[in-house]
Amino acid sequence: MTPLQVPHNPLFIIIVLLLVGLPARAAEYFVGSGGNDQAVGTRSEPWRTVQRAADAVTSGDTITVLSGDFSDQVPQIKKSGTKENPIVIQSDEKHGAQIGGMILLGDYLSIRGFKISGDHKENRGHGIYAGMVSDAKHPAQTGCEISGNLLTNLSGTAITSGRDAVVRNNIMRRVHRGLFVNGGTLVEENEIDTLTAPIVDKKPDGNLPARQGPKKTSYAFFAGDNITFRNNHWHGTYDGQDGVPPLNLFYTWGTDFFTTWDAGGIGSSNNILIEKNRCFYATHGVEPLARDFQKSHGIIVRNNLFVNTCYVGVFPQKWTGVVVENNTLINCGAYPVWSRSEIQSRGMVVRNNLISVWKPEELYANGFTRPESGIRFDQDEWKKEAMADFNLIHGYQNRNYGKNDVNAEPGFVDPDAGDFRLKPGSPGIDAGTSIPEITTDLPGRIRPVGKAYDIGAYETQGSEP
Repeated sequence: MTPLQVPHNPLFIIIVLLLVGLPARAAEYFVGSGGNDQAVGTRSEPWRTVQRAADAVTSGDTITVLSGDFSDQVPQIKKSGTKENPIVIQSDEKHGAQIGGMILLGDYLSIRGFKISGDHKENRGHGIYAGMVSDAKHPAQTGCEISGNLLTNLSGTAITSGRDAVVRNNIMRRVHRGLFVNGGTLVEENEIDTLTAPIVDKKPDGNLPARQGPKKTSYAFFAGDNITFRNNHWHGTYDGQDGVPPLNLFYTWGTDFFTTWDAGGIGSSNNILIEKNRCFYATHGVEPLARDFQKSHGIIVRNNLFVNTCYVGVFPQKWTGVVVENNTLINCGAYPVWSRSEIQSRGMVVRNNLISVWKPEELYANGFTRPESGIRFDQDEWKKEAMADFNLIHGYQNRNYGKNDVNAEPGFVDPDAGDFRLKPGSPGIDAGTSIPEITTDLPGRIRPVGKAYDIGAYETQGSEP
């Protein structure tokens, strides 16, 4: 048989066909602080830089970075995985590998367990960056997973998600902005602990002269369609001293829990779900803007706890399809739920919300606006276009939009400790209306229990809160 001849043995042919059909075996490469980029990339002989490994991988491969200091490195990950076989880049021990940041330029990349602390000039003060819709230089990537990372002391945005991403179980601490989230993304079980405020030059504004002041920011900025925020914990805004409540900056600084705008390259957003989040300290709660294009539609805010927002609570502007259900809003400025436009009020649903104040005197002394109306439509006739009922309102004016509203002190379990569950006997228990889409409360317990839904984010479990 010459080298060009193929045997006609049927068994040989079957074996060849089977081998051809097998997928290539995924490889795992290792990076270590004592490694060498001329090594072979194994655990015993690791490479020194993540970039060396990133240039070597293909779909389905894994890069494991051993514990150590890689804060001088900001690798650009240009290769792509697939939805079924992503490229995984992981810290060998959770938060054991500290890196200067990452720029994701490929699709279906999974970034797991790193620590990023402090600004690196190559990443403009950001942490993990997968691009945004308005960034022409680094456009938004698709299908990235960013999970289990710790990002601290950053003057930019901690995580920019890209499209159709999963952002899960990350801790962002002492950062200027927590998240920039693009369309199709799930954001869940993340903690943002303390935003920081760079001092910048400000132009004259109304009666205010040119001056220096803290730069505006947000815990989460979103842009695009089909975005979900679930089970996240946003809290704390830095005022210059560790451990000091973030009060004295509120009247000069704009800080939102959730926001967007339809200006420039951002565009409108649709089908946004904000549920089961616990959020403390901001100037505004949920404040998405749709004033330019006025095409943003569908934002559902349900089963959330919002505490201590200086000016307003849920305040979407020029959106349609707004639903606000079963939230607990404590000390949420002058108007915890506010509609300023007729287009927004058409079809707006506001029900089963608990709106209350709790020991607000210290807040008033530090720039908080005093409570006015718990729910406000700027023109009374707009309320005819909305459904606002079954809300418990305490410490605010009730404009009597709903015949089934409750006006009473809620009866919280331990509000001084931040426990805003309802005690047995609370007037909010069994006082709400049925909402079939809501089957659990903020902690995930079944609802309703009893003859009807409880008002607010928590469902009392029989004789237990």
